[in-house]
Amino acid sequence: MNGTTITGLVILIITLTIHFSVLNRNRAYKKEHNVKRGPLLKLVIITGLLNLVGLIIMIVGMMH
Repeated sequence: MNGTTITGLVILIITLTIHFSVLNRNRAYKKEHNVKRGPLLKLVIITGLLNLVGLIIMIVGMMH
């Protein structure tokens, strides 16, 4: 494993942890307040995109 792969893996693990934490809070808020969209939707989308970035970096690192 080279540095790029490890960097991608670290980014992926950190953003996945944040993503699922925020997603859980957003679901709980929606359920409690009976609304369609929670206030953390943008953060869920941003962390989801960062997950993809980390995955792409990890795959590129594995190819080299």
